[in-house]
Amino acid sequence: MTMGVADGCQICLGSFNAKDNEDLRCDNKKVVLPCHESHVFGRECLAKWFDQSKTCPSCRFAVPSYILESLPPPRSLRERVIRKLSQIATNAFIGAVGSALIAATVIGTSGIINIRTGLAGTDDVVTALAAGVGTATVSGAVFGAGNSVAELQPYGFTGSVIGFACGFIAFLIDGYLPASHFAGFTAGAFVGGVWPPPSINFDD
Repeated sequence: MTMGVADGCQICLGSFNAKDNEDLRCDNKKVVLPCHESHVFGRECLAKWFDQSKTCPSCRFAVPSYILESLPPPRSLRERVIRKLSQIATNAFIGAVGSALIAATVIGTSGIINIRTGLAGTDDVVTALAAGVGTATVSGAVFGAGNSVAELQPYGFTGSVIGFACGFIAFLIDGYLPASHFAGFTAGAFVGGVWPPPSINFDD
């Protein structure tokens, strides 16, 4: 499907569609200049342009002062780096916490069943629960942080499927403890890599 003129910034050529790959997106708020409805730009891209010229980048129409005054000053390199690191840290935290909660629920429920059926002792379940939640926390943080830099959803889905299959096999071969590690990895790959974190807007 071809991207329409109004769907992307005409300066950086990035898309305004949040579902597009991050490398193809313009993460700024959309600004439409009064000279023509198709003259659409990202807010920060336009601010950088106006730092050099006070005209529309497409038609060189003189832009009204109220629009110039409403735009933010261009971000410095330091501000852009801090903004990106904040996004990475936030997504890593979301991935870690979400993965830990899911892993604790799944592994804990399985542990209760295993205790009652005599397949595992209480000490074994507690050890396995701690190990699985630890693995989930780390893998969820890694996948969550990675999703801030590149599109990892296909890898996250593949990892969660492989982790689930390996966990079942590990349980049949070697018992509850090794299976809990794979269960933790499955949760981390799914939450951090597949389950998209909420969209975070640092423009305001």
